Amino acid sequence: KLLKEAGVSEGTELDLFIPGNDGNFKEIAQIVSFYLEEVGLKVNINSVDNTTLISDLIPNGNAGHMYRQGWGGWTLDFDNTAYLMYHEGEQWNPSFKDEKVEELLAAQRATVDQ
Repeated sequence: KLLKEAGVSEGTELDLFIPGNDGNFKEIAQIVSFYLEEVGLKVNINSVDNTTLISDLIPNGNAGHMYRQGWGGWTLDFDNTAYLMYHEGEQWNPSFKDEKVEELLAAQRATVDQ
């Protein structure tokens, strides 16, 4: 119902890119694919080598509709992760833009309150 309201047609195909060397995530991708197919979406799982994924496909906006990329907040600085992942034009986000997300990112960058 929600997909229909959003204008997403049944049978819509989505591309999911995963690193070819990540056997655990391959299983997770298959499970995600199964659940999305249950609501009428078709998922094409694409395994590519990790270097191609992080050095070419993601930065150039060619990593499909979804991709697997892990990033930890090892600095305990939310901005280190969030800004680089969600601000439009960053290496890890060449194409997604949402005004509310941009507003929240700008607000969190202006605070020193951890």
